Parts: sequence; structure tokens; C-alpha cells
Amino acid sequence: DGFTPKFNLSFDATPENMIYVQASKGFRLGGVNTTVPADLCRADLDTLGLSETPGSFGSDSVWNYEVGSKNRFMDRRLTLDASVYYIDWSDIQTTMSIPSCSFSFRTNAGKARSIGTEIEARFALNETLDVYGTLGLTDSALTEDVMFSPWKDGDHVPGVAREQISAGARQAFTVFESQDAYARIDYSYTGKMNTRFDTGHALNRSYGDYHMVNLAAGVRLPGRPIEASVFVRNLFDDDGLVQASPAGLSSPESWITVQPRTIGFTIQAYF
Repeated sequence: DGFTPKFNLSFDATPENMIYVQASKGFRLGGVNTTVPADLCRADLDTLGLSETPGSFGSDSVWNYEVGSKNRFMDRRLTLDASVYYIDWSDIQTTMSIPSCSFSFRTNAGKARSIGTEIEARFALNETLDVYGTLGLTDSALTEDVMFSPWKDGDHVPGVAREQISAGARQAFTVFESQDAYARIDYSYTGKMNTRFDTGHALNRSYGDYHMVNLAAGVRLPGRPIEASVFVRNLFDDDGLVQASPAGLSSPESWITVQPRTIGFTIQAYF
């Protein structure tokens, strides 16, 4: 069980401009550890100050504090939303290795914080052409050393990209009826990430740092509630890595890439 409150206060400064502040809490469930042979792992358990490994590990939790605004300008041709946030992460669920016997167990250790901003903008250049973009910047790091591990205050949190960027444009045009067709292009970039806090470790793997370009075009059939479209995802067939895992005792090195170039056709009917 858990208690996850959320508090939000917003103020309409004008009919087209709103500012807000909010705070919210979340948690991740704990779990049960597998049995580790205490006699076989005695040397490392003594170093950790344990007579045996814990049978379970607890929940970790985050508090998120955010302030932002949502704005419309130029008769709503320009939309601009922005926010900054601070996330406090405590009792981090951590895998603790026991190298002398090649076992590991889960426990709660360490604290971290994330500071970031998100900005989203959309602008109608004219009645048929929209351009848009987003920017996300995040600095996420430990705020204390983690006992019995090489993880130190200031180490960047694994799996968190420092930057995420996207942009695109959508052009409407006429084929059969007014503005019944469109073409769009979308671009995105995901920054570099690591699998471990201690990036100098031999088992650390870097991933991310890839670009994606998608294309799409569609048209509504005249007199029918049907839209046909074609698309190309990952136009340049980028093989960016979205997940990485080093080799283990019972598993090989593994990687997961983005979906390769994919060309498709869709038909949608509206009722």
C-alpha cells in the first residue's frame, strides 16, 4: 500500500495565459529477493555487515515539484508551453553484487535528484502550414555516496538522457476538397545514456545518442469518411540503441535497437 498525494494550483493570468505549480508523489513497489547461500558468500556479507541477505526490499519513492505555464499568442497562432521541475528520489532500489560467489540481491540504498525543463512550441505560419518543436533537458544525479558500492555523489543516473529534442512540420493542401490532404515530416533526437552509475566500470554500456526522421502523407476520400495515408518511419534506417545489457553468467551481451526503416499504408474510417 502507499499514499500518493498530488497538489496543484493554477492561475489564469489572462484568457490565453495560465501559470501553475504542482507537487506530487509516486512510488515503485518493493519485492522479494531470491535466496543467497550465506556460507558461500560469507566474506562479502561480512564486508557488507550482513549475516545473510535480506529476504525482501522496500519501495522507493519520488516527489516531483513543478512550475510551468501554458500560453497562446497571436490569435492562437503561436502556442508555447514551458515547465521546470525538480524530482527527489529516495530509497533507490539497487542491485548489490556479491562478487566472491557471483550472486546479487536487491536492496534500498542512495538518493538522487533530477532537475530539468521541458519546452513545447507550435506556430501556424499560415492557414495550411504548421511547424512545431519540443526540447527537454535533464540533469539527474546521485546526491550521496551509496555504501558498499563504487557509486558516488554526483554520478549521473543510468537510463536518463540529458537532452531530448523533436521538431516537425505539417503542410495541408487540396486534392479533391479544401485542405483534404497533408504531408508531414518529424525529427527526433535522444541523447546518450549509460547502464551504470559508475560509467568507468567494464560492464557499463552506453546507448542512445540517435536521430530519427519520419514521413507521412494522407488524403480524405471525397464524400466518404475515409482517410488513406502512407508513411515511412526511420527514413535513414538509423540503428540507434534504446537498451543495452552486458553479458552475464547466464546471458550474452544484448542490445535493443529502434525499429528499422518501415514503409506502410493505412486506411482509417470515421463513424
